[in-house]
Amino acid sequence: MPLRRVTTGSDGLPDDWENFYFGSLGHDATDDSDGDGANNLAEYRAGTIPNAATNALRLFSVQHELNTAIIQFTFAP
Repeated sequence: MPLRRVTTGSDGLPDDWENFYFGSLGHDATDDSDGDGANNLAEYRAGTIPNAATNALRLFSVQHELNTAIIQFTFAP
């Protein structure tokens, strides 16, 4: 289901995204609905599921060498 980028109010979350994951527009961008340490806006931006505590973007390591950076993180297919 493609999500439209329509927002209401000033929370920064698309209405259809909120309705899809929560069934209502009552959740704020700064809420951490699943208690995983990532707020709803971070979950939206990362493409993770905001009501599944085991599904969040986690950085494991960042290495710098000259003009190169190697970033390791978790992801879901």
